Amino acid sequence: MPSARCRTLSRFVLLLVGASLAGNASAEEPEAPSSYVEAMEGRSGAGGVMDEADAEQAEVAAGTPELSDAARDRVEQIVVTARKRAELLEDTPVSITALSENLLREANVTRFSEIEDLVPNMEFLGNNSNGRIYIRGVGQAQTGAAFDSGVGLYIDGIYLPRSQVLVFDVVDITAIEVLRGPQGTLFGKNTVGGAINVTTAKPSDTLEASAWLNVGNRSQVESRVMLNIPIDIGWFEDRLATRIAFASENRDGFDTTRYTNPTTGESARYTSSVANLSFLGSLQLEILPELILDVSGSWLENRAVQGVGECVIVEEQGLGLGDPDYYPACRATRPYEYSANRRSNGGGRNWGSWGTLAWRPGQMGFLEDLSLKYIGAWRGQSNHAVTDLDMTDVPMLILASDGGGPGFLLGKPGRSEQVQQELQLNGSTLDGRLNFVSGVFGFWETAERGNATIVPPISQRTLNETRFRNWTWALYGQGTLDVTEWLGLTVGLRYTQDKKGAWQKNKRLTETGEVQAITKTGKGSEIFEAWTPLVNVAMTLPEQYLDESPIDHLMGYVSWSQGFKGGGFNAVINPSDESDEFLSFAPETLDNFEVGLKTVAFDRTLTVNLSVFAALYNDIQVRTFQPVYDEAGELETLLALTLNAASSVNRGVELDFNWRPARGWRVEGSLGLLDARYTDFPVGIDNVNGQQVDRSGQRLPAAMPIQSYMAVQYSLPVDGAWVGPMRGWLTPRMDWSYRAAVNWIGPELAAAEQPAYNTLGLRLSYDFLDDRAQFALWTRNLTDKRASTAGVSLASFYGVYQRPWMPGRTFGAEFAYSFS
Repeated sequence: MPSARCRTLSRFVLLLVGASLAGNASAEEPEAPSSYVEAMEGRSGAGGVMDEADAEQAEVAAGTPELSDAARDRVEQIVVTARKRAELLEDTPVSITALSENLLREANVTRFSEIEDLVPNMEFLGNNSNGRIYIRGVGQAQTGAAFDSGVGLYIDGIYLPRSQVLVFDVVDITAIEVLRGPQGTLFGKNTVGGAINVTTAKPSDTLEASAWLNVGNRSQVESRVMLNIPIDIGWFEDRLATRIAFASENRDGFDTTRYTNPTTGESARYTSSVANLSFLGSLQLEILPELILDVSGSWLENRAVQGVGECVIVEEQGLGLGDPDYYPACRATRPYEYSANRRSNGGGRNWGSWGTLAWRPGQMGFLEDLSLKYIGAWRGQSNHAVTDLDMTDVPMLILASDGGGPGFLLGKPGRSEQVQQELQLNGSTLDGRLNFVSGVFGFWETAERGNATIVPPISQRTLNETRFRNWTWALYGQGTLDVTEWLGLTVGLRYTQDKKGAWQKNKRLTETGEVQAITKTGKGSEIFEAWTPLVNVAMTLPEQYLDESPIDHLMGYVSWSQGFKGGGFNAVINPSDESDEFLSFAPETLDNFEVGLKTVAFDRTLTVNLSVFAALYNDIQVRTFQPVYDEAGELETLLALTLNAASSVNRGVELDFNWRPARGWRVEGSLGLLDARYTDFPVGIDNVNGQQVDRSGQRLPAAMPIQSYMAVQYSLPVDGAWVGPMRGWLTPRMDWSYRAAVNWIGPELAAAEQPAYNTLGLRLSYDFLDDRAQFALWTRNLTDKRASTAGVSLASFYGVYQRPWMPGRTFGAEFAYSFS
């Protein structure tokens, strides 16, 4: 199977050379197209989209390429599907970062969470089994079925609503597209911050296989195996192909915990670790030349012994403090080293199947390029966790949902299932001047959880059992009209009905796990509605105005778009309230105003994409506390609630560039600037004293003001008689990123402040055996920078803050081999 490098080089050939070169890999230097338009239209048909036949022909022709300097040094043209149809990245008026399979490999990205360094204004927060994504300061403060994400994640067009086991491996993935800004028209709810499209590899009609092994320090061993098999039997010949991929990951973490068994008093030390196993399989059947069926299935299991965090004392007093040994034990913790009286672990499973049935009749009356697609999916997730939240071996607070353990009854694992159905119609008319996409979408979800809380004395245990029943349906449509050859107008609208339902039962348990009493039951059900429009005007400068300039292509756009994040219920029951109805919170809404510029210059050796945006973010779902008083007027407890209590303005700039300054050189990078501040948040809660505070004017948590990234690599050929069959490419690469100072919680909590820092990664790879094999040495966080990530504040209860730390230096080697 041709490697990613070989496919990349073949695309250069295809874009630069005539059809004759596609059939015959000549060593003669071709004449480059005279313009960007000629390069796009001459070799890839209408709209600049490369078809499969051209791509395959180019791959065969490029077996051991001897490319001209001009071909080697031009930037690869990337096709994206941000608007539900294939378009060139530089012609798509959306703020996008497109990450190809080749780029992910060279940037040493093996887990989905690691793409945050490559994408401006993106943050990935969470641990090994839960992930929270933020784009432009918009995301999800809490996980679980009661709360929706602010960034939508899609795999092959299938929506993944839950963050559990979101931190999946990058297995058999061909591309990741990160769309910044609300995508509410085409992608629906929960895309106020943006959407992420993940595309998996599909079966081909060639027998292919590949294997990959990655080993490193901290006992890291990762492996992947892929097999692509065409089925050439009877009627299925040249019609049916299958593809399967397996992956595993095992590694130790940096956190070391001294564990003291509360029953026996025995102590032991353990290190955090991760163990993942995943499978991805797909099938493609050509029922008719215009009728294609794609079916995929996946399964992922994640197991982790989790690090909790350094215990930092904020104030030596707090609500519920019950042990004088607690603060000395907290003070004894260090970064990556702490104590516990319960092993913190977690993980889960993610499984499901999905598929598309695409009918492409082409011309039908006045409609052109007509395509009707059915998309269906069934997915499920389960997750469990035990967390010694106080971070010491003093028995203070344990949260759990893992079903049990020695001497404990620790709740029930969370479980959720989703069914998605979508019918989508794409096409064009008016001789290709009007492109449109429309559809109907349906989504159903069931979920349940059983979270247990154990507080001193150890016999006091509560179990909160909650069930959720949700559904969503929507109608949407979007059209792009080429008003002139250089002016395009896009208008879209989506209507959504979103129903949420929740039921909860609170139980008080004995030490043996028996139900002592049902203290409260609650319920809630509500339907939310939303209209999410989009207006976009794109302007491409006519080619004749660029003849005397170094610019090959220049496109600008202005847009207004709206998105919303689903509402829900606080599945928390006020013990002093007679009502059994949950307090609901409404959807968030975000209006985004954006100006963008996309350019290709210097004979297609440089691309620069720039966007400037301002967003009005309203009805933000924020975490706050409601005090509960007893009959004597004394404070009894604080209820953690989610309320629509804030609004903000998020402004910023994003820049992506890719530059080929000379033969073999590649420089790429990004810059994100973000100023996201509350404009109205009068009922915030001080994380130290629990008092109400006005947060208007403060930055949003996780809204990092500056992020930058740059990568430099140089590929040089290793050739000559002395090399023999081992001739190939040697590529050193450096990846650098910078993140400005941020406070993960609030300015009153100094312990949550992370100063600005830089990280550096290096990679040295050698591609040989006609690009079928690669050996590489790599390191991440070379300078062993220690920086904290988003933690948990217990300051108003226990006077402490849980401060986790990002991984330190890692290094290793990898080997990959493929054949076809």
